[in-house]
Amino acid sequence: MIRLRLLTLVMTIILVLVACEPSTDTATDDLSAQNQQPSLIDYQTTDLDVASDALLVAAGGSAVATGNAPLAAAIQRGDALLQCLQDTGSASGLMYVEENPTLIPQVGASLVVNKTRVQRNLFDCLTDTGFSAQSALDVEPCAVHGEFTSGGDEFFYAYVGVGSGICLGFEQHFSSFSPTILGEYPPATTP
Repeated sequence: MIRLRLLTLVMTIILVLVACEPSTDTATDDLSAQNQQPSLIDYQTTDLDVASDALLVAAGGSAVATGNAPLAAAIQRGDALLQCLQDTGSASGLMYVEENPTLIPQVGASLVVNKTRVQRNLFDCLTDTGFSAQSALDVEPCAVHGEFTSGGDEFFYAYVGVGSGICLGFEQHFSSFSPTILGEYPPATTP
């Protein structure tokens, strides 16, 4: 009797997994998180998954070297999930570095999450894979997180930067979406 119930449960799970058709969402669609990222002039961009991949490889290698197979498997699975979310345009992270800095390069990072796509793709992805400036130096930091809607899809976004140029670039880009700012540094001043 227990075997029959277990077999029925397993078959039901298999049918649910087979019946779930993967979405046709891609990272190049108009409403992908990648296409909501700022395109800043005079800044080079690098996908944040390059940095996270390096950290995950190092952590995974360390886990394997110490014999911690469950941790290594969990790290690999987390990496696969993030890659799937990026591939479906559900999430995008970019690092920005000033191309021709004067003294200290302005740098920043931007993260955009398409909430609609995360809701649509998360199950498939889970089952698929497997300080302020006191001198003339422009090092004033900025950080903002918020949300906006575009084309019927809902997005979260966040950015951090150091330097007035990159902070202004991020602000101008995201303000074009009429976002709801959930938090910011430095705090907005009221006139």
